[in-house]
Amino acid sequence: MFKKIKLLIKKLFNKNKVMKKMYKFQHITHLKDFIYGLKRSNYFTYNDTLEIYGTPKLHGTNASIVFYKDGSTQIQSRNNILNQHQDNMDFYKWMNPERVAFIKSNITELLNKYPMVIVYGEYAGKAIQKNMAISEMERFFAPFAIRLINDYQDFYIVPDIKMFNKELRIFDLFKTEHKITIDKKSFDDLSFVETIDSYVKQYETQDVFAEKFGYKGVGEGIVWHYIIDGAAYFFKTKIDEFQTKAQKVNKDKSIEEIKEDKRIVEYCLNEARLKQGLDYLKENNLEVDLKNIKPFIDFIVKDVLREERRFLEDNAITDKRISKIVGSECANWFKRAIRTGDFQWKNLF
Repeated sequence: MFKKIKLLIKKLFNKNKVMKKMYKFQHITHLKDFIYGLKRSNYFTYNDTLEIYGTPKLHGTNASIVFYKDGSTQIQSRNNILNQHQDNMDFYKWMNPERVAFIKSNITELLNKYPMVIVYGEYAGKAIQKNMAISEMERFFAPFAIRLINDYQDFYIVPDIKMFNKELRIFDLFKTEHKITIDKKSFDDLSFVETIDSYVKQYETQDVFAEKFGYKGVGEGIVWHYIIDGAAYFFKTKIDEFQTKAQKVNKDKSIEEIKEDKRIVEYCLNEARLKQGLDYLKENNLEVDLKNIKPFIDFIVKDVLREERRFLEDNAITDKRISKIVGSECANWFKRAIRTGDFQWKNLF
């Protein structure tokens, strides 16, 4: 009885406190997953339309700031809590008190309602990624979503606020660049994909975001979000250069049309995905060295199993098979790259 009373008192005392741990941004699905989920949901049973909103997808590195109601903050990369000893592309150092204070001043109303508010964004600019329009810009942080957490709720929003400061180099992505209304009476897979592609193709010649700052060059694509019951959900569409072949292939293709392990690797691996694996090692302060080949392979295999789930299921490709053939190809590529110093993607099958 005494234990129960103590637990009750502890629970009441900690009602507005949230455990300080790593809070990752939700997984962003692909267009094919959005269509698959929409057609199998009961959304259109109760609604006639669904509006989706698009903003430029920036090719940088995911970063976030956690604001606790007690006034403390937490700086994060995609996978880690950062500090002066463990940073990622100098984001912890770059996100100085002035920048933190500016972001906080824009979410005061939310902090009055929720014990924890997380601002997620893309940290991008010079030396973070290459060959993109934004790669020529001085480093900046672009918030694109906010997560609200209390004892009973945990959800994302894209707020109707402006979080823009040229001097501090904080440029929000909250304002919609593209809008599409999906009508249940006229919804068609093919025409919808064609409409999406017409927007994405713009970024193959000019990044809409970078253009506003006077920089010319390609973008990565578009992140779309939609609202259901007040919560935001996301999916992404990339220009051809950044898509794996599995994302381009028709989901109805049979594995009989692919057959060989070589073809599966061609569908699931490309240079962009392998580059993400190298970025993962750097973020976790792991050298690009043979001793770290396992975390590299594990990351790539996990990414394929998650990102290409629809493709794998539609073609009856088992996780075990993917782990074996993709893992083997990754190992060959990693070993060759270490040996030769050439980190350009070359299929070794």
